[in-house]
Amino acid sequence: MEHIKTTPLIHYPHISNLLNINLFVKHDDLYPVSGGGSKARKLNYILNDHVKKNYNAIVSAGGNQSNHLRTTALFAANLGWKAVFIVHDTQPERFEGNLKIMNLSGAELFFVDKEEVKEAMDQAMENLKSEGHNPLYIWGGGHCLEGSYAYYQAVEELKQQTGEMSPDYVFVASGTGSTQAGIEIAIRQMYPKCQVIGISVARQKKRGKEVVLKSMQELNDYLNHPVSIPNDIHFDDNWYGRCYEDTYPGLIETIHWAAKTEGLLLDPTYTGKAFHALKMYVQEKRIPKNSNVVFWHTGGLLNLISSKDI
Repeated sequence: MEHIKTTPLIHYPHISNLLNINLFVKHDDLYPVSGGGSKARKLNYILNDHVKKNYNAIVSAGGNQSNHLRTTALFAANLGWKAVFIVHDTQPERFEGNLKIMNLSGAELFFVDKEEVKEAMDQAMENLKSEGHNPLYIWGGGHCLEGSYAYYQAVEELKQQTGEMSPDYVFVASGTGSTQAGIEIAIRQMYPKCQVIGISVARQKKRGKEVVLKSMQELNDYLNHPVSIPNDIHFDDNWYGRCYEDTYPGLIETIHWAAKTEGLLLDPTYTGKAFHALKMYVQEKRIPKNSNVVFWHTGGLLNLISSKDI
């Protein structure tokens, strides 16, 4: 397993012209693991560090269409490790999208209510140990220092790709917080005039900010304090709807618009919400004309394919 796997930075001239900005998309949806995405970039760091510690099984958790669990299942199969997943969702009659890939990859799936996740994960750890395995416990979403560090290094990759172009804004879908945290630290160090705009896909503002700032502090300490940690960050909770995985008409319209305008594929759970927010920021004149905007595409093609609302 290798840390460095680059993804393309692509300029979208038609969308740029319509929005009156210079739009560049950092395509982590094309990260070279089946299905791609931010979870693949994180897992490449998380598991690389733990292979050396003689683990041979994984316990983790997520929903039916979890990109994290899909990626973890593929990595586990590649390593020859047993994977046990606690799925906080109703078991469907037919496995589709990410759930189908988890199943195909040989992961053992247990469907529970959300409030039962911790107990079920602890039980899975005990069961694996009793079977003679040395299991690794990974929180849902790959939320950890290694995940944040993966995105710190991803901005170093972006720096090499942008050349003389300096971004004014970076938009990213923000879930468990480690992706935004890694980007925040690196952007403050490498592009001090650029603003990171985190668009929540699940959490309300207060909790979301707390988690991102905590992850930023942890990463900054690990890196020997390259930047000053701010008192506040931009974490916008106005776009995820009523709850995680909720959809609404404006979101669906933006997903159709991006695909028809320039073949930019977005999903309704993560990237669609972040891009819809970007589009609304431009329309509300919160982003000045001709700004250089990087949209960090964190993946989600399988979420799009499995969606019943698109």
